[in-house]
Amino acid sequence: MEFPAVGYRSTGSAGTLGYYGAGGYYWSSVQSSSSNAHSMYFNSSSVFMYANNKQYGFSVRCVRQ
Repeated sequence: MEFPAVGYRSTGSAGTLGYYGAGGYYWSSVQSSSSNAHSMYFNSSSVFMYANNKQYGFSVRCVRQ
């Protein structure tokens, strides 16, 4: 399974792309509250799970177990 380092779209009015090529942000299918959902972030050395605001433009990738 491959997860490209696609970065994310910021919540600001400009909607700029951040961290492109340096890290990847992906949504989980599980929400943590009405305004937040679980997400995964990775870079060249680490992987982290966070609850982030749903306004962020993270990527979605279907994964089979």
